[in-house]
Amino acid sequence: MFRPLLILLGFVALTTPLSAQEEGERSFDALIEEGLGLREQGDDAAALAVFQECVELRPESGQAIGQVAFAEMALGRLVLAEAHLIEALGFEQDDWVVRHRTALEQAQQDLNWRIATVEVLGEGHVSFVESGQSTTRQTPVVLRLSPGRHELHVTSPGFESVTSVLRIEAGQRVTHIPARRPSI
Repeated sequence: MFRPLLILLGFVALTTPLSAQEEGERSFDALIEEGLGLREQGDDAAALAVFQECVELRPESGQAIGQVAFAEMALGRLVLAEAHLIEALGFEQDDWVVRHRTALEQAQQDLNWRIATVEVLGEGHVSFVESGQSTTRQTPVVLRLSPGRHELHVTSPGFESVTSVLRIEAGQRVTHIPARRPSI
């Protein structure tokens, strides 16, 4: 009596993951198509949200990460796009990445000229906002920032915190040494 039940449960256990996997694949492909359709309609923000869903479904997909990068580029989120392009290119065996490597590399080169590099020297931490996200990094550090106005808030042990305003241009390379006054 138990043996047939165990065989049936084993069969269900073996077939269920495949069905779920096939359904997930259809869902992934449908989401990619939906995102591409939204991009064609000019709704890059909605497309980005759909492509991010694809990454959640398949985090190892170079295609999903690459599409996130292209949507971010269209939205002007250059630094995030650059990071996602680099990540997508790291999936060297992904069929989609292999087929679109030239476009991915060209986009990465384009971003390289559009993003500024800022080296912040000294010991401590620097806080800044990029693409709407607040970030803190340990210094010394090399930052990739979009062109425009940036406030860098630097803290160092034994010194007063300093906020500097930098206006940077596309492709510019800057070394920033924050003014340091001993704290009392």
